[in-house]
Amino acid sequence: MVKVFKCHNFKSQSVVQVDGEPIAFFNHKEKLFVATDKCTIEVFSLGSSISKISSFSTTEQTIHDIVFCYPGNYVATIESTYNRRSKKNVFYIKVYLNWEVASGKGNHRTAIRLAGKDQNVTTSAVDESLIQVIEIPYEEEIQDFSICQKTGNLITVSKEITDVYHLVEKKILNSDRVYLDIVKFLQLEWHIGHVTKTVLCEDYIGVLSKRETQIVKVVYSDENLGRLQNVETDRRSSSERGNHQLKSSSVMSNVSFLSSKSSLSLPDTPQFSRVGCRSSANASPSLLLNKSVDSVSIIKEDDHFVKINLDDLKLNQSHSSNKSIKTIHLKKLQEHNCDKVLEPDVTDFRGGGHQTAGSIHVMTVHHQKTKRTEDEFRHLQLIPSYISNISRLSTRVMLGSVPLRSVVYNSMVGISCFVSSDSNGYVFDIWSSVSTQLSTYSYSDIPMQIVMNEDLLYVLTGRGLEIYTSCCGTAAIHHTERFNTKEKVL
Repeated sequence: MVKVFKCHNFKSQSVVQVDGEPIAFFNHKEKLFVATDKCTIEVFSLGSSISKISSFSTTEQTIHDIVFCYPGNYVATIESTYNRRSKKNVFYIKVYLNWEVASGKGNHRTAIRLAGKDQNVTTSAVDESLIQVIEIPYEEEIQDFSICQKTGNLITVSKEITDVYHLVEKKILNSDRVYLDIVKFLQLEWHIGHVTKTVLCEDYIGVLSKRETQIVKVVYSDENLGRLQNVETDRRSSSERGNHQLKSSSVMSNVSFLSSKSSLSLPDTPQFSRVGCRSSANASPSLLLNKSVDSVSIIKEDDHFVKINLDDLKLNQSHSSNKSIKTIHLKKLQEHNCDKVLEPDVTDFRGGGHQTAGSIHVMTVHHQKTKRTEDEFRHLQLIPSYISNISRLSTRVMLGSVPLRSVVYNSMVGISCFVSSDSNGYVFDIWSSVSTQLSTYSYSDIPMQIVMNEDLLYVLTGRGLEIYTSCCGTAAIHHTERFNTKEKVL
């Protein structure tokens, strides 16, 4: 049972004076970032009194959205400019580093560079007295972007593709100076239609379309790394034995050994490389078939089949180009296809876009569709729960074999997702592989802004502010306790 215990109108307000028309804003803790139509970003400190702490100019492009990354201490924006040659807007992700140097009244200088262009970086361009702007160009429109405030990772969505970036330290060529750069290490292509919103929290990634939402967990595995190390050890030991006078012109590559029960038998000491297409000093021997294996497969008649008489079916007819087209609709098959969830296609860019050791896959932890055709999804949020917290994360700590996890990942005891439309909101516990619905909310009016934490849900409507209780923290507590759900005892 969810209870609304406070609905009220605002009786007081604090007006923030901004030099220009505000376009987008983002607040984190006691800081407010406002982007204006004059290509400027103003930063205010929110407290007992509001004061401006910084103001800097952008790259004279239209700003669409703005976020602030607390772990990386950078400001990111979505900007666009009109290209006269292609006669369309070109979109960029702009990352502003050292934005705090613009706190003084004097003029500040800006250095602009493209992400990933290491050969063009000089020592003068990464001076700490400059505001460093890193550009990430996009060919298509950027629908949304988000920040994980634990890892500092940045996620963007363009059409049905989401890109995940992280902040890394690099060294300038022929120098000991280091600088920060934005590097893409993961890409997911979704199959739920036109994606309008994306969220990122640790190794959980969620996307939202008008009719559908999907949240996946990215799983990194180092099992391939251990197998490759064993392969290299066997390969070196095999080469040290010398040539065993095993010459063959035909080499079978990519041979799969099913199990010990397989009918294929090999010599006791195979003298060949176990890596598929990798060159080896010793050629692969021919496979020896067991004599007891019969190469003829017996085909048995299937007695359990469904007979369909097309004359007895009521076929749906549609007319196209003056031709009658008949279509067969099988109800069970249609229901199966409607409920099927397609996993996103994953591309791992660790190691500069090359295939790296270790595997990666995703698993869907939540999938939801709108029940009513007139209702559309508007908001998506991930709410994590930790038993401990670290106020500030180091950039060096963020670098690791699993770049989606923060240093407090092992302290996470639960995570919930909040999905909302114009009339209803839903909270699901996605900590396990199967999501569980915790509560449902019904608003009195169309929400203008929604924010949820572990304890409360804030819904700002045209009539006032609605505050609801949240079950996210309660669900996380149950994960930490040994609770018997059948007997309802601890």
